[in-house]
Amino acid sequence: MASTIGWTRSGGVWTPSVAARVAPLTSRIGLVPVATVTHTEPFHVSKALATLDYVSSGRAGWRAQVLSIRTGAGAIEFPTKREAQSHEWDDAERALVKDRVDTQFVGSPGAVARRLQQLQEATDADELLITTITHEHADRVRSYGLLADIWADW
Repeated sequence: MASTIGWTRSGGVWTPSVAARVAPLTSRIGLVPVATVTHTEPFHVSKALATLDYVSSGRAGWRAQVLSIRTGAGAIEFPTKREAQSHEWDDAERALVKDRVDTQFVGSPGAVARRLQQLQEATDADELLITTITHEHADRVRSYGLLADIWADW
């Protein structure tokens, strides 16, 4: 069975494989597996989803989830701004958010640039990939602009 539907490294069934196996048996439902992208190479995710799309005759979707970088657990959906503002957080959710924030550089442009410089020096990286997570595209562009302005002065 493992060679038929696919298994994760931890021994669990990988949902894109399950959906691809079930797809030919259905004709009226959409198939939207969760594929965690923090532990699977993008190439493998794209091939699995292309296969699912083909065997389902175009009824495939994809629900991406990102797990904690440190623990590999605790996936949560990215909430809307309204949902985030009105949500009552429990202790487990607070711990997950703390874990994510602890692995991010948050602050003024100067503070973020200093931490990025420290990261580059500690890892001897040739380049850094920067991502900004915001609800609004304009906020994301502004964040990159602020960092670019301060980084140009270094």
